[in-house]
Amino acid sequence: MFVGGFDLASYCSVYEVDDDVEVLRALDRLVRRSLVVADHRRGRVRYRLLETIRQFGVDELAATDELEPGRDRHARFFAREGAARWEHWNGPGWRDTVDWVHDELANLRSAYHWSATRDVETACDIAAHAALIGTSGEVFEPIEWAEDLLAPAAATDVARLPRLYTGAGYACFVGRPGEAAAYAHRATELEGRPGCDPCEPGLAAFVEALANVYAGDLDRYLELTAAIAELPGTARAFAGPGYVDGLQAAGLVDDAVARLDDAVAGAREVGNPFWIAYALWIAGLTLSSRDPVRALSAWDEGGAYVREHDIGFFEGFLARDAARLHTAQGDLGAALERYATAIDAFRRSGNLAQLVITLASVPVLFDRLGRYEVAAALCTAMHRHPAGMQHVPELADLAASLAARLGDGISAPNEVGAAMDLDAAAAYARGEIERARATPPPGTAIPGGLTRRELEVLRLVAAGCTTREIAARLFISAKTADRHIQNLYTKIGTSNRATATRWAIEHGVVDPAPE
Repeated sequence: MFVGGFDLASYCSVYEVDDDVEVLRALDRLVRRSLVVADHRRGRVRYRLLETIRQFGVDELAATDELEPGRDRHARFFAREGAARWEHWNGPGWRDTVDWVHDELANLRSAYHWSATRDVETACDIAAHAALIGTSGEVFEPIEWAEDLLAPAAATDVARLPRLYTGAGYACFVGRPGEAAAYAHRATELEGRPGCDPCEPGLAAFVEALANVYAGDLDRYLELTAAIAELPGTARAFAGPGYVDGLQAAGLVDDAVARLDDAVAGAREVGNPFWIAYALWIAGLTLSSRDPVRALSAWDEGGAYVREHDIGFFEGFLARDAARLHTAQGDLGAALERYATAIDAFRRSGNLAQLVITLASVPVLFDRLGRYEVAAALCTAMHRHPAGMQHVPELADLAASLAARLGDGISAPNEVGAAMDLDAAAAYARGEIERARATPPPGTAIPGGLTRRELEVLRLVAAGCTTREIAARLFISAKTADRHIQNLYTKIGTSNRATATRWAIEHGVVDPAPE
């Protein structure tokens, strides 16, 4: 019945066994005979059968007419588990719910396909919750399950149909933003229908907003995020940051900055690591035009946070936008590093929409590096993708500038770019990034062996900021800020703020106070 493995609790539930101790003893005997493999991960034990043995068991069950009832129980179990796990997703339990989808993806796939034509309500619970949970863990396959099930589920009028439409709304991440917006909008229409069991308030509207921004409709994005901005409870995790993003995207940066700290605080209070990473990403976007140093601090903290909590979804977003700002600020070596991270992250996850935006951003960096043919080839390649032009409007002007600069020499890179599909363009960009990194562009060395983050902390110390003020400005905890202070003291050979400030002035890190 199980595909890809199982744990003790799921086995006992599917096979309706009360004596889990006896099952555990039987599994132990099978493990010692090498008929079952026990995998120990994250403090848990999962078991898996060798495929030949598993198939033998399936054949035996089929011969006794037990296979179909068993697979029905298997599907219903994963439908119940998906719904139960979803209740803990938007909070500190996010990591466990995402790990569950990763661990059980093969079982979820099997259960969904089995039940899709036999029990639509069961299939709906599997597809909806696997998509809603899995997307944040870069498991995009269930989005297609949700889309495929919409028609039969709507005809059956299942209770969790709004959740299915919301999960299908994440199709914006796999290249179908128009359809995604329609799905999520339908979810919002169903929320008030008697007998329906929707997602938490605001989530479907937020997914609709995301789909609209991917489709290029910023006005609708701002309208939808404004409508949910003041929702209480766990919706604060996404609604506040979402509205801040809508404001900054619409050019209302002052309004966005005014709401920013509360939005980040709201995400932290709910405690869902996914939304905390999202809030830090939005913080950087909001500050990038007004306070580039603080914007990079937000993205640096976001990068550290996603690595700590294994949030691969936002790794590419944070790295890509930091790369764009580093390019504008002239730190081309840092930009190369961040673009490499972003391209790898989006290729690994299959997030094609963000990969397009990233690759459309890279030509500006190669233009700054003086690698004009590379920039031209990528410009030509990305002109085939409207989303790239929408999100990187400067690409058209850059293409014209490169054509003027290269003259007749533009033909060869144009031919190279015209022959590239998206995957080829990504591989080409990565290869050229590595070539550029082999001969790093000149940069300004940081004195004292300080890291860039420690340099930021030192400047704030010299400006008279308290530890808490430093923490707030850099989007880090006071404990982390104090650790940076102690580390930089050690590196520059000082022990207090006054001598650290003097060192900073002497080494040109900060300007001396005016007389």
